[in-house]
Amino acid sequence: MELTLQPLDTLFFRDGKPFARGDESWADGNFPPNPSVIYGAMRTALATVKGKEITFLEVPKKLGEKFFQIKGIYYNCGNVNYLPLPLDLVEYKTDAEGIEAQQRHKVNLLHLGHVKSILSEKKSFLKYLLHPEEFQQAENLDGGLISESQLSAYLAGTISIIDDAYKLGDFIKSEPKVGIGRNDATRSAEEGLLYRVDTKRLDKIEMRIITSDAEYSTDNVNRSVVHLGGETKLIQIKKVGRDTLEIRKPNLQKGQFKIYLCTPAFFTKHGWKPDLERIGIQATLVAACVGKPISIGGYDIIKNEPKPMLKAVPAGSVYYYETEEEPESIFNKIHGQSISDVMQEQGYGVAYVGNFKRPEND
Repeated sequence: MELTLQPLDTLFFRDGKPFARGDESWADGNFPPNPSVIYGAMRTALATVKGKEITFLEVPKKLGEKFFQIKGIYYNCGNVNYLPLPLDLVEYKTDAEGIEAQQRHKVNLLHLGHVKSILSEKKSFLKYLLHPEEFQQAENLDGGLISESQLSAYLAGTISIIDDAYKLGDFIKSEPKVGIGRNDATRSAEEGLLYRVDTKRLDKIEMRIITSDAEYSTDNVNRSVVHLGGETKLIQIKKVGRDTLEIRKPNLQKGQFKIYLCTPAFFTKHGWKPDLERIGIQATLVAACVGKPISIGGYDIIKNEPKPMLKAVPAGSVYYYETEEEPESIFNKIHGQSISDVMQEQGYGVAYVGNFKRPEND
């Protein structure tokens, strides 16, 4: 089942910075929201379906990973589906000159070359280094987006240049809100409680999710209204009738593959890289393009306490592997599945597999 999360107003999702009286008066906003935020909103919608209500304490048991999962998160703009841009696709400085808001960006696939001095935490060397063309200055496209058709070609290994990548920020408008805390008894303003929050408004773009259907079908929440994020902002949930996400199956080459993350992932065992042994794949990591870790926390309402702050690998991160596994086995265990070590049901670590070309002097 695929659903559109249609905001009825601006949205606000806080980052991990402290926001307490006397410490800070400006709360930065993040977009997109973390998968766990969306997961919580969806479980609320399912738990409050008329005639199928679930008590608050029963939600984890009756709407746990066996009954409801988020299988993907993507965007739709102009009837075209988009996902986070892989981080091994970069923009050269010469191509970035003159680019304006909501204009297409040209991105190039990083080259793969030999390296002998990159040391991992296990004191083993990566075999290859990802680098731009000679004499080129390159940078990642902040909040970059790639269409599903181009992502399919990227995973197949048939394209190395994309002329129409976009920035998610070009479709998000900031609308800061100013507020002040008041005394509930006197209804008067309290000193030191003036604040501003950075709310966001989506412009010509939709946020969509792919969910599993089990005992509590998402059919029941079509056109439901639920809170999403902070500031009691509302969204309407709608079924997607057309333009559903379809990432074509790549014809994987034997002996090597790459993994692309389309949502953030927690890799608790190895920190920044997947634990493929956990999902039954033997492979050697030979190169990687990993973004800056993001801090993800939250609040546990049942325990009435903050959740531990965890570090996640960001969406768009890419890992290159060599293996003796059969391509079909790799595809079935990874493509469109969560490879996060924890919170897979919440939509963390959704991955796709693709090809890469070894350097010619191999």
